[in-house]
Amino acid sequence: MTPDLVDLEPDLRYLGPGVGEFSPTPRVGFDWLVVGPRNRPYLLLFIGDTDFPTRRADRRCADAGARRHWQGAIHDSRRKAVRLPDGRVVPVSEVPRIERALREYGDRGRDHASGAVVVPRPTNGTEVRPRWHGVEPDGRVGHLADALAALSVKRSGVRFGVLLDLFAAMIGVPFRDDPGLYYDLIRGWVEAGTMDVARAQGRRATYVVARRPGFVAFGVGGRVRAALLGLVPSVLEGQARRSVGGGCLGSDASLPPCRWMPRVVRVECDSPSALSEISAELGLAPPRWLRWPLGGSAEGALDVSPGYQQEELREGAAPAGFATEGRWNWYSGRFVAVSPDEGRSRGGGVRVEKRTHRERATIYVVLVDGEEWAWTYARNWALLLAYSLDEESPPFVLEPRSPIARPEREGVYLPLPIGRLCAVLGDGLAGPVLGSDGATVEEYRYPMAFGYRRRLAKWISEVGCFYFGRGEG
Repeated sequence: MTPDLVDLEPDLRYLGPGVGEFSPTPRVGFDWLVVGPRNRPYLLLFIGDTDFPTRRADRRCADAGARRHWQGAIHDSRRKAVRLPDGRVVPVSEVPRIERALREYGDRGRDHASGAVVVPRPTNGTEVRPRWHGVEPDGRVGHLADALAALSVKRSGVRFGVLLDLFAAMIGVPFRDDPGLYYDLIRGWVEAGTMDVARAQGRRATYVVARRPGFVAFGVGGRVRAALLGLVPSVLEGQARRSVGGGCLGSDASLPPCRWMPRVVRVECDSPSALSEISAELGLAPPRWLRWPLGGSAEGALDVSPGYQQEELREGAAPAGFATEGRWNWYSGRFVAVSPDEGRSRGGGVRVEKRTHRERATIYVVLVDGEEWAWTYARNWALLLAYSLDEESPPFVLEPRSPIARPEREGVYLPLPIGRLCAVLGDGLAGPVLGSDGATVEEYRYPMAFGYRRRLAKWISEVGCFYFGRGEG
């Protein structure tokens, strides 16, 4: 089972022993963690020393709003629980010492004690960071999912050209008019966990393989949250959204950044067994536990570990017999055709070449000052390496309080695990944001929830080479 990730919830704050005392980060003596909107907190969790809980202090904040928020968290949180030293989360009623401490915190007679010390208004502790919200999918998205699911029943893989035809019928824009739009949308569907793109070795052919639907789960405050990943037909999506009852405590949907992508159903259960029962009732693959990138593993876990793996990037010179068809243009964000007379690149700096072969799959070669450093069958891995070597052209931007974004560039994306993480625990799905015409890509967003993004900042920067704006790193 994955580690409990309640400490990374985007709207958490730590509650201190004085009325109205909050902190956005852990502090000594701030034994209680509060999660949820200010007016509707859904979890009050004790995370301190169960043998020596911090007693209530005769202090109160000068700000009336902070005091109301503090009192609401103590009295109105839907769940009140304790995290034990072994990591288990149990109701407060099962730990008498903490239950007595909570009653002391909730003693309204002490809220306005005449001898209480007045402390300044907390800084940021009561502010809930805004979440990014997506848009509802167009009705034709369900039709595309149904059609692709039907084709995948009889075939192990669907030709890429067939997928392009399905997208053309959905969005009404021919592929030749805007290839970048198609590639961004398809990447969004892949990052949403609906399918994988596979290239045939030994010949020039690309296939799309639908992923079998199944829940990917992780723990939060003693409960189990799960996202339904895979190619989900419209009927199955409706059944999953109606699965509330028994051990399933609720369901919602993670929305995409544009109307040409699917939503992802998410559920919350009171136990792993309840999630397994829902999966069985829906005829799904058994649930898999998220393998958190910073540690923790479980049998059958979804491995989202990134890295320039041996099978993705091969160091050294590329195979012979390939002809250079195009070179990456850093300004336009696409490959530009190269005439046969130009031959191999001998210029300085970092370059990426697209090379083709009559009987073999296309390869992408990264060159530094004319020397071949690495090659790969995956264009994105070549571009990520090239951008990491050319520090003056970071393709991704992360400003405070905003999603990770790729502005004004086509064809380069963060490693797939980051997009899949957005699908499981982000504020929304990764994908392209479209202009008012519904067809022009303005940027490509990765709306990772703030708490998770903050913890993953170093991990993402090592594999994605992007710029962190001031105030976040």
